[in-house]
Amino acid sequence: MQRVKHTLPAPIFRTFVEDDYDRYMYQNLYPPDEAVHPQVGLIGIPFDTSTMARRGSKYGPEAVRRSLAASVTYNASFDVDLDGTCWVDCGDIDTPQTNVEQAWVRMEEALADFFERPFFGVVIGGDHGVTYPALRALAKSRGGKGGVIVLDCHYDVRVAHHGEQTSGVPFRRLVEEVPELSGHRVVQIGINGWHNAKLYRDYCAERGIQVITAAEVHRGGVAQAVERSLERMADADWVYLTVDIDAVDPAFAPGTNANHNVGGLTSWEIQEMVYQIGQHQKLVGMDVTEVSPVYDPAGITSELAATLILNCVAGHLRHLG
Repeated sequence: MQRVKHTLPAPIFRTFVEDDYDRYMYQNLYPPDEAVHPQVGLIGIPFDTSTMARRGSKYGPEAVRRSLAASVTYNASFDVDLDGTCWVDCGDIDTPQTNVEQAWVRMEEALADFFERPFFGVVIGGDHGVTYPALRALAKSRGGKGGVIVLDCHYDVRVAHHGEQTSGVPFRRLVEEVPELSGHRVVQIGINGWHNAKLYRDYCAERGIQVITAAEVHRGGVAQAVERSLERMADADWVYLTVDIDAVDPAFAPGTNANHNVGGLTSWEIQEMVYQIGQHQKLVGMDVTEVSPVYDPAGITSELAATLILNCVAGHLRHLG
């Protein structure tokens, strides 16, 4: 297949010590010119200029790819084996690094090409601002009614600070600008802590955005939160999952741009959540954002992000049979 517009080749990783009886994910990852009928597409966006907090997530795609490539293809918890599946790594989008609006335009052009391909699309950020061009591209390429499930501890419906576009504004802009993305088909799971103004909670209520807090997940369980979310997707023509890694408690995800989300989702909760959402028949893609390896030398956060991608894809492929 041809390379995606505006992309640079992806780095190649493998595991350090191999067991002859194991299969590893790097053995299922192919560059575009070698992929035959890929089921999953990866694309990285090494960009963190729109973040208002600490930077470092531009190094996320490389770290997550490294963890993904070294993972074994089988998961005993789900009894799913991804061995033999074809994943195409479309590389990284080559974007301007100092102008957010220009960068988002270039990302949208590349992602429109990416999401036109006949595979399940996985975007690795970068800061959470990359979800804005991703959903604009999807809305243009798919049309119809879109649904979005957001895993995050922030609402990301901020008023642009000094008029600047940031990683805190995507969902305000999307529900106001993109007709395909009504607030009634946007669900935010994991909102938590002393991180959000009431003004933004009120905005979500006015727009019909469903909010499920981290506390509600802890108390009511993952299955209930997923069921409530998917009910909102009943009339959607397609669904997208976006994961900001700061939805997770820092005990499990210390390497993130944002302030630490004490009391956030546990690693088990979010792993189970994305696996269940992955099985939804209308899910067409996902992203994982805000992984900042510079704040996590041990690589715990990138390991979790890679696991979330694998779990979601496992759910998706299980649904396809």
